[in-house]
Amino acid sequence: MIIHCTGAFCVIRGGNMHFNIYYQLLVAVLFCALAPPCLSFIHKRSILHLLAIICITGILFITIGVRIFRLGTITQTQNTHQIILSPFWSYREFARADIRWQVYLNILLFVPFGFIIPQSFLQCRRLWYVVIISTGLSILIESVQYLLCIGLCETDDVIHNTVGSILGYSYWHLLSSLQARFRGKKK
Repeated sequence: MIIHCTGAFCVIRGGNMHFNIYYQLLVAVLFCALAPPCLSFIHKRSILHLLAIICITGILFITIGVRIFRLGTITQTQNTHQIILSPFWSYREFARADIRWQVYLNILLFVPFGFIIPQSFLQCRRLWYVVIISTGLSILIESVQYLLCIGLCETDDVIHNTVGSILGYSYWHLLSSLQARFRGKKK
């Protein structure tokens, strides 16, 4: 199996398995569309906490793990630390398809996270909690990528990930409001 990563997406080839960016985008969109309504009906906190841990682990694996563990060995994609602190630099390069996909996938990566945090933790049901937690997780990821020389550390990724979590939170808030109205009309 060969895993090639660029930005937030990977191409995995091996045997009959071939996942390219279009399949990843399709899976991400379907997950973002279908998982939150299913999760909104789960009320047992232990299951929701487990799903939150799985979500965080998945994000860490996609952003760090795949880059570190390629074919069972630890490799570095670069020998230098790379960092771009200029916000919104990717929009100047947005005409390039690979940059566009990275932006979209970085946003989609955190949509489920933005949904599952307020669903799982009652004390995190305010938008600013989700923004702080997702920004902190994103900064942690970018810092690790920088320190291990396994990717480009950039402020745009932090911004895009935070936007994704805001979209996930908005989706959670909409579904929660609709559920509350529906329950109110049933009585």
